[in-house]
Amino acid sequence: MFGLGKLGGVALGYASDIKLLLLYSSGGRTSGPEPINNATFYEHLTRQTAGLIRTKREGIFQVDLRLRPYGRDGPLACSLEQFRTYYGPQEPHPFETLALVRLRWIAGEDAI
Repeated sequence: MFGLGKLGGVALGYASDIKLLLLYSSGGRTSGPEPINNATFYEHLTRQTAGLIRTKREGIFQVDLRLRPYGRDGPLACSLEQFRTYYGPQEPHPFETLALVRLRWIAGEDAI
């Protein structure tokens, strides 16, 4: 899990958005009685994580997941390969590249 924007830059203030980006290492399936693919697992995990953050008043520290590859049209969590492809040599929009300036690891395994 990575923080972007003010969260990534360690500059959260009153009414800041909590901009999150969730990456997972690769495809595959979970283990257990009802295995699911990693994309589905991390999609559910992202929704649950975003839903856990509550504030006393609406508009304060809202979770924002829009700064992810492909924005609202993309998956809530993306694989490392999807991330590399999106930010690869084709040069994404400068605003999207600028958003990575404040990218900071905040949770999960530090090496994927």
